[in-house]
Amino acid sequence: MFQIKQIYDQYTNEVSRFQYRNFEPVSTLNLNAENKKTTFKLDLEDEFIDKNIEYFIEGQIVPVNATKPYTDKSNIKLVNNFVAYLFPQIEVKKHGTLIDEIDFAGVASTVMGCVSYPGSDKYNTSSNADNSGFKTYAHEGQSFCVVGRLGDLGLGFFNDINVPVYKGGFEITFTRNNDNNVIHRWKGFKDGKEDPSTLPTEGKVTINNFYLRVPITEFNTAHI
Repeated sequence: MFQIKQIYDQYTNEVSRFQYRNFEPVSTLNLNAENKKTTFKLDLEDEFIDKNIEYFIEGQIVPVNATKPYTDKSNIKLVNNFVAYLFPQIEVKKHGTLIDEIDFAGVASTVMGCVSYPGSDKYNTSSNADNSGFKTYAHEGQSFCVVGRLGDLGLGFFNDINVPVYKGGFEITFTRNNDNNVIHRWKGFKDGKEDPSTLPTEGKVTINNFYLRVPITEFNTAHI
C-alpha cells in the first residue's frame, strides 16, 4: 500500500489538467423500461480517469392513473437508497472485458451506506446521505435530483484502485428494475384509525435525466 501511495504522489505532481466531463448514455430509450439496459461509453484517448466517477439522476414519481394526480401532501415517497434499487445489476467493461459486476446492488450498497453514513438520521444528519438518495423524506415531494459515487453502489473497482491508471475503452451498463419497486405508500389516520382514502394511487418512477460525471486527468510526463 505504501508503494502504491508513493507512485500516486509522484504522478500527482505531474498533473497538467484536471476537470470533470459529463457523459450521456448511448441511448435513453431504456431508461424507464423494465429489465432493460442503459450503457455509457467512456471513450478517451490520452486522458486518465480517476476512480471517483459520479452519477447524476433527475426524475419524478408519477401516478399510474393520470386522472388521480398527487399533491404535496400525498403519502408517498422514495425508499432509502433508491438509486441502487433502481438498478439491481451494474456491469463495468474495459475494451469488451468484464472487470466488475454487482448483482443486488441495493442490498450491497445499503450495507456499505450504513457504515459510510453512521448516524444519518434527523438527529445527526449527513449531507452526502441526503444528496445521494441514501436518506429520503416524505416532504421532498414527488421530484428528485441526486448525485453520488459509483463506488457507493457496490462496485469495488471504483473503490479499491488508488492510482489514476484508467484510459479509454470503458463501458458501464445499468440494468433498470421495474418502475415501482422503490416507492413507499402509506395510509393516513382519521379519528385514530387508518383512513383508506388517504392511500395514494399506485405510482411509477420516471427518470428524465441521467449522466455520469467523470473526473479526467492529463499528465505532463510522457511515459505515464
